[in-house]
Amino acid sequence: IGFIPDDCLHYLPFAAMNYRGRYLTEGFSIFYLPSASWLEQSAAGKPRPGRRILAFGDPDLQDETLDLHHAAEELKRIRKQGDMVLLNKQASEMRAADPLSDFDVLHFAVRGQFTAADPLSSGLLLTPGGGRDGTLTALEIFRLQYQGRTVVLSGCETAPDKDPEARSFTVLQRAFLHAGTSSVVPSLWLVGDRASSYLLEIFYRQFERNKTAAEALRTAQLRLIREGYPPHVWAAFIVTGKY
Repeated sequence: IGFIPDDCLHYLPFAAMNYRGRYLTEGFSIFYLPSASWLEQSAAGKPRPGRRILAFGDPDLQDETLDLHHAAEELKRIRKQGDMVLLNKQASEMRAADPLSDFDVLHFAVRGQFTAADPLSSGLLLTPGGGRDGTLTALEIFRLQYQGRTVVLSGCETAPDKDPEARSFTVLQRAFLHAGTSSVVPSLWLVGDRASSYLLEIFYRQFERNKTAAEALRTAQLRLIREGYPPHVWAAFIVTGKY
């Protein structure tokens, strides 16, 4: 089941809505689209197989209040042979600008910067250096070329109080889709480290079985529901794009 939300509905975790006394995700795989014009493209076959990951985690932002200490554990749990994990100083904007075609998945366990007044300046906070300021902006992402299966944004903490229309949050997703990825899997809010790591570990296991992002996320959500996790844990992630 697909949703094309508008305005503040972008922040709504539809997976946790009630459906005949159960959660909506228990009945359907759920995906979001940025607009109706994406519908035909999103239904056009399954994305290519493969799950080789390029992951960025806990970049060196020279501000302890911005550290994501859970990122190393998260990336440790999802890492397989052939993946590349870049932490701290290595998790740089300069590295994100390199050719990315060798990887099927881009995983960013980093904070987002959301600017409602200028959505295109919103971006992902990475380690600065090499002539780059450390913010991979939506405008820069639009210019990337990346034909991978999905992009996971696990460290995002949206700001509905400052951006009630979700303009800055949605522009990041549009940017990655425009760059060529089949889907984007962002978080609507920050989740506890162990819980998010567990959910994403299950998500990537399903990817190894060549499931789509929506199918893989639903499987992970159902597992957490069965194990008694509350909705604020498993409903934090959504899938935008190809279902």
